[in-house]
Amino acid sequence: MTSPLLLSLRNALCGCSVVLACAIALATAAPAQAGFGDLVKKAKDKATKKEEPKEGEEGPPAIVDDIVFDSVVLELTDQRLGKFFSAYKKAGGASAAREDLVAKVTQVETERNNLLDKHGEKIQDIQRKRDDIEGCRENGYKQAEERRAKEYADKAVTMDPALLQKFARIAQENNAAVARGDTTAANRANAALIAEMLPTREDSLAVQKKCGPFPPPLPAEGTLAKLDKDLASANGNLRAYDDKAAKDQAQESGMNVEQYAIALERIRNYRAWRGNKVQKSMRGYSDEEVAALEKRLAEVNATAQ
Repeated sequence: MTSPLLLSLRNALCGCSVVLACAIALATAAPAQAGFGDLVKKAKDKATKKEEPKEGEEGPPAIVDDIVFDSVVLELTDQRLGKFFSAYKKAGGASAAREDLVAKVTQVETERNNLLDKHGEKIQDIQRKRDDIEGCRENGYKQAEERRAKEYADKAVTMDPALLQKFARIAQENNAAVARGDTTAANRANAALIAEMLPTREDSLAVQKKCGPFPPPLPAEGTLAKLDKDLASANGNLRAYDDKAAKDQAQESGMNVEQYAIALERIRNYRAWRGNKVQKSMRGYSDEEVAALEKRLAEVNATAQ
C-alpha cells in the first residue's frame, strides 16, 4: 500500500507546480509615549485658533487669533503665574544638573561632527561598496533560485527517477510520524522538499566569489557607532530629566503636565515677542494675561528655552 506522504509527493511531481511560501516577520514598534517635549511642540496650536485661507486662495501664513481657554489652556492670571514661577524655581528651572546634561549632548554632537568632517567621505565610500556587494549577492541568489526551480520543474516533468527515489525515501522516513500528527516530522519532510528548489551551498559560494567579500569595517565606523550610542543615551538622559522636572513642576504649580507644558510655551512665546522690537503687535493673550506677564517680566525672562 502506497503511503499518503508518498502519494502527496508524487502528486506534487506530476502536477509540476511548486509554490514557495516565504514567512515575513513584521516588526512593529510600539508608539513612543508623548513626552514633555512633544507637549511643548503642540502647545502653540492647541493654545490658539488660526485664521484659515479662503477656499481657492493660498493666502499668507495663518494669523494667531484670539486665545481660547479650556480645561487644557489655562489663562495666565497673576495668581496662576505666581504658582507657576514658584514651582519653576523650586524644581530647579534651568538647573546646573540640566546644564550638565545639555553640555554632554553638545560634547558628543561636536565629537561626532568632527569625526564625520574628517572621515565622512571614507565611511560613505565603504558603505556604498557594501551596498553594491549586497545588491550583487541578492541578484546572484535570485538567479540561482530561478535556475534551481527550473531544474526541479524539468525533473518533475520527466519524473526523474533519482528525484522520485529521494522523495520516496523522505516519505518512508517520516510517513509514520506524520500519520500520528507529528508536526516536526511533517515540517522536516516539507523542508526536504523545498531544499530541492533552493540554491545549494555551492551556489551561494559561487555567488559570493563572483561579488567579492565585504570590506572590513573602518576604525572610524566603530567610533561613529559608539558616538551614536552615546548621543542617544545623552539625549535620553536629558529627556528623562525634563520629563521628571516637568511632572514635579506641574504638580507643584497645581496643573497637570499638559497644562503646565502649554503654559510654559506661552510664557516663552511672550518673552520672545517682548524681546523682538520689530514685531509691533502680539495676539493670543488676554488683557489680564498681558498685565500679569508684564508685572512678572523678570520671572518671564528667566524661563530658559
